[in-house]
Amino acid sequence: MLVALLFSKQLYVSSLSSYYIFYLIDRFGVSTQGAQLYLFIFLARERGRRLFRRARSAIALAANMSSGSRSSARCRSRWRCPMPG
Repeated sequence: MLVALLFSKQLYVSSLSSYYIFYLIDRFGVSTQGAQLYLFIFLARERGRRLFRRARSAIALAANMSSGSRSSARCRSRWRCPMPG
């Protein structure tokens, strides 16, 4: 099931990427290389934003775990949060 989900996500992203390139060429009259550059910038920005969010949530989770507080909204799972001593 997981492989099917990953495959469908990859198919969706590639079809969206192709559409975005043709949209830029048709709508704004950019060259193929220019459209590919804009697509690369867009995808790199999105990837950077996702990495930043993950890092920020990992830091917040680590801070919650070190403080021993289980009442925080980020620390609701009993398996991830330390038990109060």
